[in-house]
Amino acid sequence: MRLIDPKKNPVTPTPDHAGVTSQEIAGKLVGAKTCEVKLGVYEPGGRSIVHTHPHSEHVLYILEGQLTVIDGAKNEATAFAEQALYVPAGEVHMAENRGAGRTRYIAVTAPHPE
Repeated sequence: MRLIDPKKNPVTPTPDHAGVTSQEIAGKLVGAKTCEVKLGVYEPGGRSIVHTHPHSEHVLYILEGQLTVIDGAKNEATAFAEQALYVPAGEVHMAENRGAGRTRYIAVTAPHPE
């Protein structure tokens, strides 16, 4: 067992994203081997590139604001505070904040993306 204080972990720009930062809650920094949990922020207009997590499922729980995920077939789903988005392993997708305010979210990825 281990107490985690995410505020002590660095806030870093999220690779392949514009206007997005994240802060590890659980992952390599704490020795988690099978998942990654991050606290993130999408600034207004923040977005990812089109990408996939070949072997990892992805859940994005929205704490504040809104986040839209678009899949490879151009289907869209928008989640608001206290809702979540699920992206299956291998699904082509991208995400963006279309709202006027920032979006705070928790992302859970399992197994840990390599």
